[in-house]
Amino acid sequence: MANGKNLDILELVGSSKDGYSATVELDSVTALLNKAADKFIKTAIQRINAKGKVDTGELQDIKVILADSSGKNTGIEIGYDKQNPAREYWMFQDSGVKGLDSGQPALSPYKFKKHTVGGKFLQRLIQWYTRHKNYIKQETQKKNLSNIQTKRKRLGATAQSKIKGVAYATGKKIKREGIKAIGFKDYAMGKSFNDEFYKNLSKALGKDIVVYIKKST
Repeated sequence: MANGKNLDILELVGSSKDGYSATVELDSVTALLNKAADKFIKTAIQRINAKGKVDTGELQDIKVILADSSGKNTGIEIGYDKQNPAREYWMFQDSGVKGLDSGQPALSPYKFKKHTVGGKFLQRLIQWYTRHKNYIKQETQKKNLSNIQTKRKRLGATAQSKIKGVAYATGKKIKREGIKAIGFKDYAMGKSFNDEFYKNLSKALGKDIVVYIKKST
């Protein structure tokens, strides 16, 4: 897949890195910014969970990476820690990746280059199946399993000797059919940094504003 290192953080606006609950001590502008950032993170996580992308917790572990309120600008970077693998793949899950045979999702800017399955792609799939085996070893609940518990149990039942072959077959299917889009970034933006947010912020500042939202380089 395409290299996602230049797309790994959503740069928004805000202030506090330590959380958004203690807004009573903040001025009205900063409070609005922090409230919107908090809503963005919560809404994005809800979207990811609703789409069933909760296998490892990596994708929904969105947080404030850097906050800066010095000088003339106030900024927040929201994304993933460097140690989190989602830092390099979130955009593919978010926008989806076009399958080589299906051409779906049609609106995705990403696409696979070839049907071959190997390298890091195959290794990640092997790790994915192995991870589920570890999950079920620690699972003590036997009845009334949630959807994700049922999924983990099914995937974790794969024999260790067969994991590589199953992972390879899964990789071939993914490249043929593509990866469905979650769309959590735009969905969360629409719920948090929307027209109402801009209106309230302009009112607090006493003037019209322009907010720039960009991807880091």
